[in-house]
Amino acid sequence: MTPQTNLLTLPISELNLFLRDWIDSCPPLNDIWVIGEIGNYRRQAGSQRYFTLSEGDSSIQCVIFDAEDPRHDGPYKDGVAVLARGRVRYFNRRGTLQFQINYMMPKGTGSIAQNLEILKQRLAIEGLFDGDKKRPIPPYPQKLALITAADSAASADVIKLLCQHAPAIEVIVIETVMQGMACVSSVENALAMASTLSGIELILISRGGGSAEDLLPFSDERLVRLICQMPLPIVTAIGHEIDSTLADLAADATYPTPSAAALALSYRYQQLPHFIAGIVGDADRLLDGQIAQWQEFVTACIDVSTTEIDRIESNLGLLTQGIFREMELLSPLRKLTQGFSITRVKNGSAIRSINEISPGDTVSITLSDGDVISTVNHITSHATH
Repeated sequence: MTPQTNLLTLPISELNLFLRDWIDSCPPLNDIWVIGEIGNYRRQAGSQRYFTLSEGDSSIQCVIFDAEDPRHDGPYKDGVAVLARGRVRYFNRRGTLQFQINYMMPKGTGSIAQNLEILKQRLAIEGLFDGDKKRPIPPYPQKLALITAADSAASADVIKLLCQHAPAIEVIVIETVMQGMACVSSVENALAMASTLSGIELILISRGGGSAEDLLPFSDERLVRLICQMPLPIVTAIGHEIDSTLADLAADATYPTPSAAALALSYRYQQLPHFIAGIVGDADRLLDGQIAQWQEFVTACIDVSTTEIDRIESNLGLLTQGIFREMELLSPLRKLTQGFSITRVKNGSAIRSINEISPGDTVSITLSDGDVISTVNHITSHATH
């Protein structure tokens, strides 16, 4: 039988390369949780452990490279049901799948809670939850990034309350997968995006209520460490009042519900009118007091100034009289009363020398009580005597 000419025909090597590249480029398969039962558990050199995880009649080959890591709550053996997190790898030469595990714990509510408590204590010892490492929350944020599920009730409540009580806050919504296998990597990507946005002052991670399994990704160690390393303050509002995750402990502030977070972040804005009114009232009272003090001061100054002005006016009167007397004594017109006169030529200039006039010129002679118009008949020089 020959292959049909209209069908794609590939060598095995190319088919395997295609499968490997497709699996490597599929985000959910690069960070996924699986549940299964351990089988064929065997120890290899170093800290590697190989086994299969089975569920019903399906199974997959698995490996843990760092089995001695305290995150792996061992020892494990065949028949133990586990919850494992890792990535799927396809080896193109052998054409086989392998699940590479980076975190594993026994399956069951009690076991999950126990492992979370162990992780919580270990992170607390490292100081990830210390209060002195919390970043301050801006009292009046103007721009925040909201990491939440698309079209969720939680995002609608947050946006509605912020618009109602603090319309000055610009909300940038980053739609994110908030449960399931892709949750952790999706939230990590959202945090990375938020940290690059211009003007963002605060990040709010918001999710409504859910089961313990739904909220489990928010206690992921990698996500908790990323929250602590973020350059911006982080606020969480995950689940309902009874819910608590390790992300809440790592955040700079946490609130029991998304609505409570929105009200808390807008509280300062709600109080702003009362705050301004108080400032204006204090300023009015202070201004009234200052005006009263200035009125008293100005009145006192006026009383003092009136007395001083009277004294100055009296002194100025005496001084002015003395100046006038001195001016009268020094005035050249006073000499006219003593028999002196001023002789001027026709253009009004005073004659200071006989060289300025000639016989026949008309001159004006100013006396103390009038002027005399004369004609020069003869000029005699004092130097000839």
